[in-house]
Amino acid sequence: LICHGNDDPFVKRLDLEAFQREMTEDGILWNIKKFEGVRHGFTNPAQDFHHNKNAFSYNERAAVESWDAALQLLSKHTIC
Repeated sequence: LICHGNDDPFVKRLDLEAFQREMTEDGILWNIKKFEGVRHGFTNPAQDFHHNKNAFSYNERAAVESWDAALQLLSKHTIC
């Protein structure tokens, strides 16, 4: 599971596309959840206090949705 903010300046679009190709070519089961308008560190509320507002920010919707996706993945693939 990859949760990615599309406005994350640290992950270039071409790098993300190359990664996706590699995962698929290697036969790895994977999923990506992309969040429009979301920057780096979106799950951490403290990011709103970061000095670089163009790169970092908290996004509650993306944080909740990514956490839900992670919990769904874990509930599907773990033995309890």
